[in-house]
Amino acid sequence: MIQFLLGFFASAVSLLAFQVQSLSMPAGQQSLILHLADGGVVQIWAHLQGAANHSDWLQIDLHQHQEKLRLEFDNRRRLRKCERNPKDFGYPTKLDMSGWKAPSDGVTIHDFNLNSSREIKRGCAYFSSNPSLLVRRRRSIIMSGTKWCGSGNEAMNHSDYGVEIEADMCCHRHDTCFENIHSMETRWGYLNIAPTTITHCKCDDEFLECLENAGTETAIRVGTLYFNVFKIPCFTRTQEKQCVKRSKSGSCLTYSYRDVVSVYQPQHYSLKYGSI
Repeated sequence: MIQFLLGFFASAVSLLAFQVQSLSMPAGQQSLILHLADGGVVQIWAHLQGAANHSDWLQIDLHQHQEKLRLEFDNRRRLRKCERNPKDFGYPTKLDMSGWKAPSDGVTIHDFNLNSSREIKRGCAYFSSNPSLLVRRRRSIIMSGTKWCGSGNEAMNHSDYGVEIEADMCCHRHDTCFENIHSMETRWGYLNIAPTTITHCKCDDEFLECLENAGTETAIRVGTLYFNVFKIPCFTRTQEKQCVKRSKSGSCLTYSYRDVVSVYQPQHYSLKYGSI
């Protein structure tokens, strides 16, 4: 369920100590602050260059003790820059691609455990030296207070929810989507090479609406991460008519239908009241 959480919740549930802080941001920016159990503070900005075409990029600032680190990801969530002690640390910066490294498809935000300051710094160090050395660590962890929001679930049955029931019910419904394609799985002739499961767009639309209507801190956290930070795509499936047998004159004698999968970028998650 919701495979984007595989990298994010890679520490024990008891270590989760996130606090969502609402900020008043300029138009075209979304911000999220996470207070980690190890004393680190992670600030995430999604800079929207054009909400209509989802041409955005991601800025993550990590502050732990005296250490300051900034990571920048492009619109495909590939890591492009790691910088220590930037001058404008703690504030949204302007896009400057002059310092970006060439994109590496092997290093994306999905490879980072954002619950651990040490793991964020480790990933950045590997990227700076040799991106191919980054080892992905994915463990099945469920978000605190829920039984369905994470990799797999901890529920005893389909009526079993955690104390964060509003968000949990949204995750449960998304988990039971009628169509999905797991990472590196081929279905309907489409190979999903993404590191995450992708779900039918109808289910993602319902998931987005459910989380926005819930409006709890946990729902905000899930929606912001899934749609804005990790940007999990969705897909639709249609049938295409094709000729499988023709006459000598070239006219079609027999038709068949094949499934065609089309992949789309996700919608943008936003609060119904206020902003993050």
